[in-house]
Amino acid sequence: KNLIKELLRQNYNVKCFVLPNKKNKEMARKIKKVEIFYGDIRRADIVKKAISDCNVVIHLAFTSPDLCQKKFRFSYKVNVVGTENLVKAINENKKEIRLVFASSISAYFYEKYEKSKKLRLLRYKRYAEQKIKCEDIIKSSLSQWCIVRLGAILPTDLSELKNIFSIPHNTYLEFIHIKDVVIALINAAKKTEAARRILLVGGGKRLCIQYKKFVNDLFFLSGYNQPKDSKFSSKSYLTECFNTKESQGILKYQKHSYEDFLLDMKRLSKNKKINFQV
Repeated sequence: KNLIKELLRQNYNVKCFVLPNKKNKEMARKIKKVEIFYGDIRRADIVKKAISDCNVVIHLAFTSPDLCQKKFRFSYKVNVVGTENLVKAINENKKEIRLVFASSISAYFYEKYEKSKKLRLLRYKRYAEQKIKCEDIIKSSLSQWCIVRLGAILPTDLSELKNIFSIPHNTYLEFIHIKDVVIALINAAKKTEAARRILLVGGGKRLCIQYKKFVNDLFFLSGYNQPKDSKFSSKSYLTECFNTKESQGILKYQKHSYEDFLLDMKRLSKNKKINFQV
């Protein structure tokens, strides 16, 4: 929704390819000036029709990390076969289309620690493996592409936060504001310098935050007492801060701070009590 809103603000023609489920149909009724194309990325013929008149495709279709672990075969068909269908459709199109793929920083950690014992600390290996597989398909098959490996996106809907204590309290994560993710994706589609690059996209040093601080701030804004350290998982979680100098130099997306996120949450808490699953 954030991406669609910004694309429309910048006067782009937007087509949205989504599953024909109840949630998406309800959302479609609220969105003006957007062409909604219902389909399933696992269907090559449907994908081909969906992108027929596009100049850029921003590829966000991917199952969650949890689902990759629990339903590997299903996720593989959506993620990997779906990406193969999309790449094939782009290659069969008469005009050149740039593909922007939203990958994950977990793919970077997987590659970085692949030959190290530290890799066993990566919680969602299958998710990372499928992201890397999709990246390889894109790189080997297309001439115009950009892959953005996204850091932890600060939430806009706290009701969707589950298992909030599953990460150790002293873990440092590099977060990024959702509005900056949107800017990065759009600029990856526009910038000549972004072509054929894999870019690490995060909030930078100012958004490299200890997980405990993030949770404490959410609890404070939600009107709850701050949790004890013992509440958090003791199971190690492979993540760390990373270098975003290259991506920021090209995409110019780091515009929002952690304080901006807290102000957003504060405004939200004035309108309604923030609740999330713990």
